[in-house]
Amino acid sequence: MKRTNHVVRRLAHVAAVGLACTGCLSGCGQNGPSSISGTVTLNGAPVDMGTVEFIPADGKGQIAVGTIEAGKYSAEIMPGPKNIVIEVQKKLGERHYRPGDPNTPLVPITQPLGRKEIAREVNSEETTIDFELP
Repeated sequence: MKRTNHVVRRLAHVAAVGLACTGCLSGCGQNGPSSISGTVTLNGAPVDMGTVEFIPADGKGQIAVGTIEAGKYSAEIMPGPKNIVIEVQKKLGERHYRPGDPNTPLVPITQPLGRKEIAREVNSEETTIDFELP
């Protein structure tokens, strides 16, 4: 009986420590990067390809980049004021990395369509930011 009480107390202690650690980790995540995704359209149509860059407005911290594919992007960013740079391209076709060498990978042939810069606050609760370019 004494041994059973010791085991039960030990398990209760381990469970309490586990719950405390879980609370710490979930609280710490609020200060970490957030997953952001969204769409990028040009004149109402999804953009073929490009990038969305989230640059810290104060110049401190990491730049996060999301690659646009078929009008959609995603990125892991730190919340805060950002200068967002969107560069869009139209895919014209593909060619081999080394023209005439079929053993090299295919790379896209693109035409730049534009660049837009936006200053915007990104908060930690946001999960979707869509961009409509004229």
